[in-house]
Amino acid sequence: MVIAALLSVTSHPAWASVNISAYLPSSGESIPIHFKFEKWIVIRYLNGGKLRSLLEDKNMNVSFTENSDNNTSVRQLLQQLNSYLSMNKTTTAHFTNLTLNYKTTVQGYQDHADIDFSITLSPTLENYIINRTDDASMLDMDWIAPVIPNPVVIHSQQFGDLEVNYPMNLIKNQIPEAYDILNGTTNIVLRQELINATALGKSFGSWEKLFDPAYVLTRSCVCNKEGQIVPLTTFSVGGTAPAGGWPENDIKFTADAYYYIGTIHDFIGPDVKVEGLASIHIDGDKWIISTTKVARSDWIVVKPWYSLWWVDSTIGAAAVIVAWFFLFRRFKEN
Repeated sequence: MVIAALLSVTSHPAWASVNISAYLPSSGESIPIHFKFEKWIVIRYLNGGKLRSLLEDKNMNVSFTENSDNNTSVRQLLQQLNSYLSMNKTTTAHFTNLTLNYKTTVQGYQDHADIDFSITLSPTLENYIINRTDDASMLDMDWIAPVIPNPVVIHSQQFGDLEVNYPMNLIKNQIPEAYDILNGTTNIVLRQELINATALGKSFGSWEKLFDPAYVLTRSCVCNKEGQIVPLTTFSVGGTAPAGGWPENDIKFTADAYYYIGTIHDFIGPDVKVEGLASIHIDGDKWIISTTKVARSDWIVVKPWYSLWWVDSTIGAAAVIVAWFFLFRRFKEN
């Protein structure tokens, strides 16, 4: 039995988005997961000013990848993630072997500048099975909402020591003249941590459920079983929110000129795929996913992917061919 999870949700009030993807086998073996934290900031300088002279036509890209195997600072971040989990007394899951991918771009235009921040954390998840039998499994999901409310300094060969968790610190490091101006605003947009998956935990129990008895696994399922047919339960959030548009939390502040700063949200609803008939429930204050290998109702019995589904498919196809043969023969005789 496998569980393929693909989640993404806009985090409020952190004014950022957090996505998570994972493939969780019921055997409990160690598996890689991926958290992606993003924030899109718009600085508008409609009246010109020093920020316009600093940011107009600016094209900057800060990008690097490091891992805990050979980077002490990433190993320290891994310890912080596990410390957060250990504070959560409801989970025994923990992370190992962390890879960090960081990317920030600054693109300046005549009347505004876009600053996009992105951190992808890819640890290995262990000890997430609560219990399992031959037919069912219970999975601990209380690891899905880590928060790092502290500065995170990562050392890379290209950029040296760089604080990556707070957008304002990146601006201070890479565009110090702009930092001197922006530091005068109390707007919290630039001062909140990126690594904050609180929204995943808060929304987890309210996701909608849809069962598909014959889902074809794709590469995006992150399960290395592309093309196989499985019965899947999909958990998602109803409705969508438009990407882009006018900046939210667009706040005016005064320095040498009038400026505006806000965020743009790009929302994609959570999408959690679980093999078999699955459900989310809470035990005390602990979130759990329960799933069974065979889904049964008054009308249909759904076989799991390892059953002989191809026998039923072959019989069905043969029946269609025979029916068309007799219809064609009757038509020809008439």
